[in-house]
Amino acid sequence: MELLLKGAMNLYYFERKEIENMSSEYYNSNLISQYFLFEKEDGTAWVIDKHPDRIVNGTQIHSDTRYKGKIRYAFNSIKPITDSYETIEFTQKSMINTAKLYNDAVCRTDEKYVIFSMKK
Repeated sequence: MELLLKGAMNLYYFERKEIENMSSEYYNSNLISQYFLFEKEDGTAWVIDKHPDRIVNGTQIHSDTRYKGKIRYAFNSIKPITDSYETIEFTQKSMINTAKLYNDAVCRTDEKYVIFSMKK
């Protein structure tokens, strides 16, 4: 697990190879499920995940976008996030920006957060 941002809302990233669930319905044989863990100072945490793309009906690619609804639910009291949750991408950069929005909304001006890593 990699710590990406430390603040009032910590953000972690990890991934898991999906060997057991391999089937022909998956688009990419490199089956990696990705996870972001948002953790508040009080210990409350949400895992936001995205599963590999799948081929549906032999030709259509289905991308897992359920993470957007999970973000909306987890951050339902943070207006800058709920107003823009549809545009959030499942990337480290976008999730770090989401955690920054949370920290900016709930922290006093003298509190800071530290970004440890940012990949595209």
